[in-house]
Amino acid sequence: MDEVTKVYEDRALQRELKEIYSQYHNSIKIFIGQLEVLQNKFPVEILNEIRAVFSHIAKAYVCESKEVAWENVNKAKGHIKRAQLDAYKYMCYAFSKYYTEFRELYKNVDLSYVNNGDFINEPELFMRI
Repeated sequence: MDEVTKVYEDRALQRELKEIYSQYHNSIKIFIGQLEVLQNKFPVEILNEIRAVFSHIAKAYVCESKEVAWENVNKAKGHIKRAQLDAYKYMCYAFSKYYTEFRELYKNVDLSYVNNGDFINEPELFMRI
């Protein structure tokens, strides 16, 4: 069995790759969908990090040694963490912008009476937003 096949069959490496993909699928991908809804755009910084993640994963599969494979997996883990942080940052910005626009749009409207008063039960809380 050659070294490339051994790298491919390394169970620990496969677990790490599965975890990287899980983080992408369960957080970054969801945030990207929400960002596209809120802002109608896909932040290029996140796209670059995702590209780097999957580039390192591809390198891990075709490299000549386990050491190089693990180096690439570790680099992919760093990029996935950076992508998550960028996604969080963009979500904070998008929601801040959304709520600022909401407040500006309704600044002269008493929302405590919307839907028979069930919209905002305590109007003073709205003024602190």
